[in-house]
Amino acid sequence: MRKLRITLILGISLILLGIPTSVSAHSFNWWSFPRKVIVTKTTTISKVHPVNPDYLSYYCATANLHRGDVITIHHSASHDWIVEKKGFANGLGKKHYYWVNDHTGKTNWVTLYNKNYVLWSQKMQLAKYIRKNSTAWIYSKPGGKRLHHLKNYPKTKWLATKQEKVENGAIYYYVKSQHGTAKGWVWRGNVKKVN
Repeated sequence: MRKLRITLILGISLILLGIPTSVSAHSFNWWSFPRKVIVTKTTTISKVHPVNPDYLSYYCATANLHRGDVITIHHSASHDWIVEKKGFANGLGKKHYYWVNDHTGKTNWVTLYNKNYVLWSQKMQLAKYIRKNSTAWIYSKPGGKRLHHLKNYPKTKWLATKQEKVENGAIYYYVKSQHGTAKGWVWRGNVKKVN
């Protein structure tokens, strides 16, 4: 009974003192440090003309970010997101302008940077391919888990039905073996088209 009382007192003390009992990887504190991210949908950001005190600062321009843009963001006390991107000058000249996204407190407009993030996906006209490189693999998704080693398929014809481009610039084809059950994603440089 005494142990239960001590446990209850400690638990209530932790709650009252505001000490977190769990830490989220995407908490406000985690986002207060700059993070490299990829924009997932077209988003409007605003240019801020800073004035002291901060509450007198005002927006002086807007710009659009597009799906696939790589930026750096972090939370601040005054704005939902501070945005840094190549080509968007921060702090140039006498007035130290900066860019923000105050339209959302959520992170649904970005995803953490990943070189295999899919920028676009589209269907292909059905075509046959054979391996070009015997050391290559077929993956579960572009840059994902290895499924089939192409050295085991020397004469297999593969039917390509779809293609995707990822952040690092590579284009992958979704292929199925013509007379089997093997299927997955292969980098297009590892196969060649046949009739």
